Amino acid sequence: MRVVFLLAAACLPPATFAAVTGSIRTNFISGFERSCFETQRNSSVNNGVSSATIKSYCKCSATYLADLLNNELVRSIEAGENRLNPNLVELASTYCRKNFERF
Repeated sequence: MRVVFLLAAACLPPATFAAVTGSIRTNFISGFERSCFETQRNSSVNNGVSSATIKSYCKCSATYLADLLNNELVRSIEAGENRLNPNLVELASTYCRKNFERF
């Protein structure tokens, strides 16, 4: 059942019931975008990919994740009490590889 949910969720746009709000959302998106861009820009897989494309992809991923998480979880990740679930990052990646132009 979990696999079906993950596959179905990968095809959906970010949830409309976003729970990460306010300055927590702003800081999360900003920090994730920055980290994502550095990682993606330094990856040899992205040789020849424009910085603008990578920025759009990272903005999409950050926004998608912010729509899946809530303030409490983001605070606990920032405090080092939890880690960002890699399955959620993969969902964002799957969605944003196809939809980054919207961002």
